[in-house]
Amino acid sequence: MDAAPPPSQPPVAALALAGLSLSAVVASVSIFAWTQGPLPGEAALPAAARTLAGLAGPHDAALALPSWDEGPRASLPPGLPLLPHPPAHPALAQHPRLWVLERGPTPYAGTRAALATLEGRFGPGARVEAWEGLRLWRFDTGAPPPRWTLEAGLAAGAAAVTLGGRPCPWTGGPAPAYRCDPAPWRYVRAETRAQGLYPRRCVWAHPSAGQPLVLAFAHAPPGRLELEAGIVGPAGEERSGGEVTLTLRAGPQRLGALSVPPGPDLQGLRLSHPGGPLDLEITARQDGARHLCVEARLYEEAP
Repeated sequence: MDAAPPPSQPPVAALALAGLSLSAVVASVSIFAWTQGPLPGEAALPAAARTLAGLAGPHDAALALPSWDEGPRASLPPGLPLLPHPPAHPALAQHPRLWVLERGPTPYAGTRAALATLEGRFGPGARVEAWEGLRLWRFDTGAPPPRWTLEAGLAAGAAAVTLGGRPCPWTGGPAPAYRCDPAPWRYVRAETRAQGLYPRRCVWAHPSAGQPLVLAFAHAPPGRLELEAGIVGPAGEERSGGEVTLTLRAGPQRLGALSVPPGPDLQGLRLSHPGGPLDLEITARQDGARHLCVEARLYEEAP
């Protein structure tokens, strides 16, 4: 009599596929659980905001992990930008300290990779505080603070601002700004605006076709000038309308220019400033929704 055949064994590939399928199901269930009801750490966000308000410096920035987490956007203290960049982005190194809000009862897979990237760039992070479902980390980048910023240069009416050659006087009160005419959008001041769905601290300025908007500073220190600008509001979201041009001058010397098309993306320019007078001229080819959000920082030139 022939021997009975041995019981069939599932192929190795089938077992591997089953394992992958189970992992995918577990991951899907975990993500689904995160999106149902309050996210882990939601109740701790106000406490994290109070902690950051007491610790964060004027040139620091924050990251949220996982990157799709929207909770910290409304919880961060004013003036602390929440960066949209991935952990490997070079712009992170401009900030002396990065504050990372990590959400979840256990580290999310993407969070572990992001923290590893930050540690590879800036060294081990310090866990500053922990709440139920939320952890706060600090990474020291070693970046020097800027010697001058556009926001600081505009503060308390220290700049001369004109639109089409007409002065835009500084007005105090609860919403201080350089006001160019009675139109409610025709002003210049530092604000927090949504840029590509992320809050961004910047100087709001609205140019007009044929009327250059000029921000003139009597003195800015010498150094490396870094400029970033983008269109915010409906034109930024819909990529509609014409571009805005920013031109930088040091007295009679033209330093460079930056064209900013409509859309959510930031445009950047880096150049050297010899020190002394500094003018930023903003022009537009057309009126309507040219809502410019601009930042400028001066750093000491590397030897």
